[in-house]
Amino acid sequence: MISPNPATDHLIRAARVALGAAEWLLESASDHGHADGCCDAQSENLSTALLDMPRLLAQFDYYSDGRPILSFVSIDGDSIIASQLWPADPADHPTSPFDSPKYSLPPDREPGDRGYAVVTWDPSDFTGTVRYIEPLTVVRSLEVVR
Repeated sequence: MISPNPATDHLIRAARVALGAAEWLLESASDHGHADGCCDAQSENLSTALLDMPRLLAQFDYYSDGRPILSFVSIDGDSIIASQLWPADPADHPTSPFDSPKYSLPPDREPGDRGYAVVTWDPSDFTGTVRYIEPLTVVRSLEVVR
């Protein structure tokens, strides 16, 4: 569905940013254990408040001027899905391609052993191209030649 007007465009983008930040916060809190239960009630309240947001936001695919709100690209098969949230205001839309931060590929044996991926997002057609970066190899010994 297309957003009905620019004010709703900004509200949709703000809600997506807030949802992403809250999901990151909840994941970070759960990853750190907090065995003393100090954050259980707060995390539960935040989770409950966010419950309907993904479903409601998923109704909107395009800003009011027809531009997509989000673009997605698969990395490493479908093990990682990278996304780009485009600006609500067309004046803030990028004019040239730009790179995402590095994505660590799922390890075979240890973190980083399969390298990384970087997505180059093209704002002219709202697509992403994945570039794979090989892991660094460790040189075990060097021979000095004089």
